[in-house]
Amino acid sequence: MEKLVIEVIKPGKMHNEFCVFTGSTIRIGRGFNNDVILDDAFVSSEHCEIIRDDEGIKIKDLNSKNGIYNIKAKQIQTDLAIHSGDKFIVGRTELRVYLSSHTVKPARPLIPRHKIITALRKPITAWILFSLLSALAYLTGVITTIENGKQGQIILTAVVITGIMIFWAGFWAIIGWISRHRLRFGIQLSIACLWYILYMLCSFIIDYAAFYFNRNLLYVILMGLCFTMITILGYLGHLHFATRMKTKTKIISATVITLIMLGLSGVIMNFYHESQYLQKEYSSSVNPPYLGNPPAHSIEEFIQKTNKIFE
Repeated sequence: MEKLVIEVIKPGKMHNEFCVFTGSTIRIGRGFNNDVILDDAFVSSEHCEIIRDDEGIKIKDLNSKNGIYNIKAKQIQTDLAIHSGDKFIVGRTELRVYLSSHTVKPARPLIPRHKIITALRKPITAWILFSLLSALAYLTGVITTIENGKQGQIILTAVVITGIMIFWAGFWAIIGWISRHRLRFGIQLSIACLWYILYMLCSFIIDYAAFYFNRNLLYVILMGLCFTMITILGYLGHLHFATRMKTKTKIISATVITLIMLGLSGVIMNFYHESQYLQKEYSSSVNPPYLGNPPAHSIEEFIQKTNKIFE
């Protein structure tokens, strides 16, 4: 008779438990007389049994208190027929049944084939990106500040930004240690630095484009799209190395977190601008042009455009 494998799924653990059987009847419960013993307070001492015959695989409830939850049917049942690869829940424990002939996915290579992932795994990459981030944070302060005597404030801002990136990478490294028993601080730092560098580069380009075309709406739309896409990619990178989520779950989680952050950023920015209007002093930062002015227009063209406003 073909072997039957029962997988005990353990969320948060590095590996699930697999039990292999050759018999036609397998008992599951919390009691020590069962073939599969589950440490679950919501599982009865003799909860259910799996029966194999010529018709297939069946699960029969043994008058348990909480029954068997059929994940496909989304209801509690006393008897159900399943196929190889199907999951069901007893108590609060999720189980999956396989036949020994069930096909498995191809083995993943120990060394990732993608060049970007390979580069991110190298410690030197983290230090290079961290150095670029520090230089970019300082350069941003130098470019946007027009007041003299602000050198200390510029350096302090750069130090704060780099500190935030280190803290953020450490947070995801701890998540990775809890979920996969691996810190991977260097990889998480590389992703955090890469996110900031891409965001600032895109911000410079969008600032200049909006200034050149004199369209504030263009700036809002492009910055929103830029922030959303880069942040989703950043969260996908963090989740990829820190958790064991499925790809679909990672994409959904990254998108939801990004949208929440985008909403909070909008509220904070709106409050910030309103508070700036209440102050007497003007801001000490200047926006583009970074590389030169847009083409000038004649006075006649200026008068024609301004007259349309008052028509």
